[in-house]
Amino acid sequence: MIKNELIKCIHRKRFKITILIICILLFLQFIFYTISIYGSTSIELLPQTQMGFIHGAKLRGCFHFLIIVMPLFSFSLFSDSYLTEKENDTHSLYFTRLSAKNYLLYKGIAIVIINFCVSFILLSFYEISIWIATPDIGVLSGYGLPAYQMISIHDPVLFDSFAVGMPHLYNLFIIALFSLLSVCEGVIGYSLSLVIDRIKPVYMYSYLFIGFNLINIIVPLEYQITMFIQTYPATIKQFLTTIILWIILTVGLLLIGVYKKHE
Repeated sequence: MIKNELIKCIHRKRFKITILIICILLFLQFIFYTISIYGSTSIELLPQTQMGFIHGAKLRGCFHFLIIVMPLFSFSLFSDSYLTEKENDTHSLYFTRLSAKNYLLYKGIAIVIINFCVSFILLSFYEISIWIATPDIGVLSGYGLPAYQMISIHDPVLFDSFAVGMPHLYNLFIIALFSLLSVCEGVIGYSLSLVIDRIKPVYMYSYLFIGFNLINIIVPLEYQITMFIQTYPATIKQFLTTIILWIILTVGLLLIGVYKKHE
């Protein structure tokens, strides 16, 4: 059943449009980036891993924009499928072949797989493209300081030693966090569509956009997953607390939504 849900998602028009919009946005940003660094010398460039989507100053506009609109992208990939099926009165057809509880759980699992894979694959491909397009001639500070000096004076980031010792893998780790947030937003949106009766997709998009961005304003910086994605310095305790709370909230709302519909 999960396989069927994944296939159904891939053939959705809204899924394809969402992927296309993200790809166009990333492609345009990539073109802008390559033009901006053309002809640069080594003292004008940072290392490849600090010029990409995660750390690059030239790409911050795209990075922040994606964080702001990610609730919309996350919900439109597949999380709104239940509301769409309900509007078209086709969701009952699946209940005749499978129990409502199992069907809704399988759809939730499919949303987890889709949101994580789409976010991770697209952003990883984009990050690697930046690495390839950037000549590996940059110096850490832009002033010719060697690495052993920069390690002692660089700005602290989340998991500092990891970022310094394995920068490429660290950037992929941050992209995985980005993908995890996409999963949480998508599953929470799907769960709320199960809990709230007779809500139209357009209203759910509005609630999610406003709600998740309000969270980023209200919650202290030390406990914002969006700040971890931006490599905000934090302790392991703060990081684990935030991740665990997001997972508990996501799974809890999913189970509440599934069992509410099952009743």
